[in-house]
Amino acid sequence: MNKNTGTNPIRRRLLVALLAAALVAIFAAGYQWAGTWLARRWQSQLSLLDDQNVPGQLRRIAALGEPGFSVLADELDSPRKSVAQAARRVLFGMLEQWEPLSAEDATPRLVELSRALAAQVDHLDANGRLVAGDLALRIILWPPDRLTRDRKQLVEPCTRVLDARKANQPASTTVARAETTDSQALAAT
Repeated sequence: MNKNTGTNPIRRRLLVALLAAALVAIFAAGYQWAGTWLARRWQSQLSLLDDQNVPGQLRRIAALGEPGFSVLADELDSPRKSVAQAARRVLFGMLEQWEPLSAEDATPRLVELSRALAAQVDHLDANGRLVAGDLALRIILWPPDRLTRDRKQLVEPCTRVLDARKANQPASTTVARAETTDSQALAAT
């Protein structure tokens, strides 16, 4: 048996497997970075767009998936009312598009969206927190048969968002809004 690592078939296969795994990891990290960069670049262009073109730009950002979710959450309190409203519509539209998906397809998206909302909620104004809270409530009320066992991953970030929303309002307003949203969500199911 030759002790040279270049001629030992087992070591060669192991080396090839390690190199392949490293390339996959590098590609995945690069893809995530590129998606985040692109989402932030498109976000910076929002200020240059007229109100009619904002929804299309936000839909492009949403199409990036996870990297776009934090940008959309961030825009919930945009100083431009049209941008904030369009971000709200795009986020609720995403939830509507995900409703018919299988549990395996919907759950990871819901987890990432709930994490993005939780990460941004402290930076949102009161109105943005209300909308983020409505989104979190809708995620929590997602039909259990349409979620994988990863439901626990949704609860923590959604609870954080709902707590931040509650901190911005008098208790009676929070309860009234939650009851309204609960009844709307239940009526939709």
